[in-house]
Parts: sequence; C-alpha cells; structure tokens
Amino acid sequence: MIEGNAAIEVRLEGVGERLLDIEVVEPITIEPPEPPITFQFERAAYSIGVLKRKKILLLAPTSAVDKHGMHVVLNNSDARGLLVRRMETDLGPSPDGDWYQATIELEGRQHGAKSTLTAHCGTGPLRAQTVITVGRDQSGPQPPRIEIGHSQSYARGTWQEEEEGVTITINAAHPAVRRYFGAAPDFPGQNSVEARLMIAEIVADLTIREILSRQFKTEKLGVEQLYVQRYKMLSELLPQCHQSQVADSEMGSTLVTKGKADALVIAKSKERATAGTARVSGNGRH
Repeated sequence: MIEGNAAIEVRLEGVGERLLDIEVVEPITIEPPEPPITFQFERAAYSIGVLKRKKILLLAPTSAVDKHGMHVVLNNSDARGLLVRRMETDLGPSPDGDWYQATIELEGRQHGAKSTLTAHCGTGPLRAQTVITVGRDQSGPQPPRIEIGHSQSYARGTWQEEEEGVTITINAAHPAVRRYFGAAPDFPGQNSVEARLMIAEIVADLTIREILSRQFKTEKLGVEQLYVQRYKMLSELLPQCHQSQVADSEMGSTLVTKGKADALVIAKSKERATAGTARVSGNGRH
C-alpha cells in the first residue's frame, strides 16, 4: 500500500480491546547535514519522547580531526532522565561530504527531564554541546512518572493513579534499597547504577502487580498459578525496565570494577591468612 488508512482491533483477555488507526504516508526524505564549521552537534537542541530512541549526529571538520584526533568522550548532565547508549565513540568519514561524523544514540527516560550533552574531542579543549529535552510521546499513552521519596512503609514503592497519569514513588528509605540511594532528602546515590537497577526492579514489580490485580479482580486464581503468571510477566517486562535505566556499557564497567574489587578483597584475605599462619607457626617453634 502506497498511501491510505487502515484500522486494527486488538483484544486481550482481562484487559479489554483497543482500536489502532494506521495511516500510510510517503517516507520522509532525510537531507544531509550542513558541512560543519567547527566540532559541533548537528543541532543545538533536540526533543525525544519517553522510552523512545533517537539518533543524533556529531560533526567535525577534517582540520579538527587532524589536530585533535577522532576519539570522543561524552558527558550527560542528567543520566536518570536521558540514557546515552555509548559514552565514548570515534568519529568517522562522513558519507555526505568532506568532514567527519559520529552517530549518538539516545533514549528518553523521564518526562520533563532536560539534559546538557557535552562531547569532548581528543585530549584538547575542543568540545560541543546540545540540550536534550525529554517530553511525552503524543502518539501513545503517557508513561508512569517516577519519583524518589521516603516513608516508613514496608513497601519499596507505591503506585498512584490520577487523572494526570500514574505516579510511581520509590521508597528510598526502605531497608532493602536505602544503601544504594543514600541519605534523605537529597539521596545522593540515586543516579548510581545500583540505584537505577533497583528503580527498574521496583517499577516492574509494581506494574505487574497492578496488571494482575485488574486482570484477576473478579476471577479466582490459586496462589501457585498466580506466582507462575507473575514470574512469566516479569521475565518479559523486567529486562526492558533494566535496559531503560542502565546502558550495556555502564554494566560492563561496573562488572569490571566489581571484579577488581572482589579480587582485591580475596588478595587481602589471603594476606591476612598467610600472616596469621606465620604467627602461629612462629609461636609454635618457641
């Protein structure tokens, strides 16, 4: 079909039905970027939908690459609101002209977030900046708003649904998670990899609980069957939640750091054990 309209009806037991309108249009022709004058992003500002991905271009004239090199290091001012898939990359020859460029992949995390993305070229002072605003994707329902709070509740988080949408509040004072978030009210560790992984766990858990509560509100279900259904749904949703909070590159660096830390602990333990054995052997000889 070159152009026209269509409708698809989707039905899910226990949830209801939804009608999707599809409009087929001509593909958008992407114009090549203007030749860069200096090391720069293609645009000074971008907007991206929540849980949506966008690719943006980082450009550099050949003279800048010759002087400063091709390697680029990125800095993201709001890692919780905006996910940058790779924090380091290399510029390569552009297929559109005599300059160099790199594609940066972004993903919106939190509605209303505003991040300044800074790129550093080589080891010199050359840098480029752009502002990324995360907004609501108008083509779909508004995603839950995630907030960090604290209470004396036994729950790790709460689900609150209002006319404006759903708000998930993470209880950062809960005994199982407070070590990752830090002290209230600032929660200095909330942007750490560990804290973001906990956010993913809690959001997935509350979402599945809400879905199951609605689905089986009037239907009786055994405890064993309920747990089977819950774990099945978590196996599908949880990886997506983890991916939305932590990039693969961040996990790699975390695992390497943790591995070094574990090796250091083992080495220290061996040193103490060896020293203790030496002292015991020495005492035994006298």
